[in-house]
Amino acid sequence: MSRVADTKIPQTVSIGESLWCVITLADYPASTHTAMLYLDGTFSGTVAATAQGEDHLFLVNPAAQTLWSAGPAAWRIIVTAKTGGVATLADSGIITILGVDHDLAYARTVMAAIDAMIQGRASKEQSNLNLDGMSIGLISATSLMELHRQWQNEVARLERRSMNQLGFGGPIRTISPRFENSDVGRPLFPRLYP
Repeated sequence: MSRVADTKIPQTVSIGESLWCVITLADYPASTHTAMLYLDGTFSGTVAATAQGEDHLFLVNPAAQTLWSAGPAAWRIIVTAKTGGVATLADSGIITILGVDHDLAYARTVMAAIDAMIQGRASKEQSNLNLDGMSIGLISATSLMELHRQWQNEVARLERRSMNQLGFGGPIRTISPRFENSDVGRPLFPRLYP
């Protein structure tokens, strides 16, 4: 399945992921206007649009993102009439640039390999992944289940850390119901009818 261009500037984009948008500006068609995307945050940058029919195509490849840094950035699209040269603000907003967290990427890779081993669909590369000097392909099913729980907690911790670094703060909390059944013959859920 191939990726489709966004129809608006996205709320988030990761460094290393293409920013690819085809924007329709009905009042400023590409046949009569040029468009520039300005980014201002922990870095500054501009992206010139190319015409795609009457729409404006903004494309930033990962190689062009070398000067980008993680964090929020204000964006604005300025259109300029091809005749007369009048510049107009067409749209604006905030985009969050997500950095690459190598610890989180590694933890997700380990988690995917452990899941694949448990489900019996691990590739050779996944089964040869080394954890503490031992290939996970040689670890028992019981130990894999324990490792699954540990790495699941590690991924959650690293995701919280990444969100905190972006200023979204606060711990992520999960509410789980707890059922107690001390009597063997007693139903787990109370009867709602006589």
